[in-house]
Amino acid sequence: MKPFTPAGRPRSAQRWLYALPLLTITLSVAEAAGPVDEETLALVRDSAGSLSRSQIAALVSADETLAATRDEDSRKLRGEILVRLAESGTTAAVEYVRGVFESEVDRRHDAAYAISRFCLEHRRVPADWRYLVRSLMVVEGEQAQSVVRALNGFRERATKPVWIRQVLLLALTFDEPGREEAMDLLAQWSGRESVPEAENSDDQLAAWQNWFRETYPDEPDPSWPGQPEGSPWSYQQLLAEFEAIGENQGPTEAGRAVFEKAACAKCHRAGRVGTQVGPELTRVAERLQRKQILQAILFPSLHLNEEYPSATVLLLDGRVLVGTVTSAGPDAVSVGGLDGKRTTVQKSEIDQVQPNRLSGMPSGLLDDLSLDEIRDLFKFLLNPPKAESF
Repeated sequence: MKPFTPAGRPRSAQRWLYALPLLTITLSVAEAAGPVDEETLALVRDSAGSLSRSQIAALVSADETLAATRDEDSRKLRGEILVRLAESGTTAAVEYVRGVFESEVDRRHDAAYAISRFCLEHRRVPADWRYLVRSLMVVEGEQAQSVVRALNGFRERATKPVWIRQVLLLALTFDEPGREEAMDLLAQWSGRESVPEAENSDDQLAAWQNWFRETYPDEPDPSWPGQPEGSPWSYQQLLAEFEAIGENQGPTEAGRAVFEKAACAKCHRAGRVGTQVGPELTRVAERLQRKQILQAILFPSLHLNEEYPSATVLLLDGRVLVGTVTSAGPDAVSVGGLDGKRTTVQKSEIDQVQPNRLSGMPSGLLDDLSLDEIRDLFKFLLNPPKAESF
């Protein structure tokens, strides 16, 4: 499967520059405002040296000025600004980039790429390792290769199989040099010095995939999903539609109707709509990038939610429950089924709990929807109704 294409959505992050305790500079609102002029553009493309107080102010001003637009050229320029700030090595500039990573989820891949450039050209600190590992779910292409390259320079190892799996997934999308770097990282994290001899990188990656399956049998398979059979919608087509939706469009009655028609409301709550058997969706756009939301809809088993593990629960009386398992107190668990109903059982009644490698969420939820209905659903997910709505 072709690698997913990243696409960012800008939000204001200027407040981070003022709130950082490590800053030795102070910027006024006047300094951090103004158009993107030729002098600032030249500064963006001048990759040499540290930045002065006024230069950081100019770059932050440009970043904020461009936040009002969603065109591709502006998005790319904002990414270049983050790289310039990070590559300068200036403390205040790098802290601004870290702030963008935390506060602007749809620019997280651009911020991670900039942080990787700082790590490769200046120094590595444990906090940046955590940023880079967290970014593995959103970076792609050149950005992903830079993140992997930077991670290779850290002594820290991944502690969760989900991160190892994600490096494997990214490696499958890389060219030859990128694959070698990804496999070096896999070797470092796993403690394995090598994989069985193979003639080419395809065979080497296949060996790593087999190792992962054997080592983590309860984890999802380390492979990309293909286009669902019979589906009228492709990932790239729907991502383009999702990205075209502007911000602050508010929930609509049509969006709510589609949320219920597509059976989303049976297991998810958005605002005051639906039931929370699966993950809460009220603030999903503040936690996940649009591409991540779409991936979760089209490919439910690509990334499983750790807070809502799917399992088969075998009871001593012979009953079998399948669904998301959550705690219901010190002595009980709750199993949420696809019908939206929860069953609470005492732990003393349970014979076995078998983790499921596939999500309990069905695929194909968008197949019977029109394109207009899908657009309404996307708008609803971006801006679910508040308590007083509807």
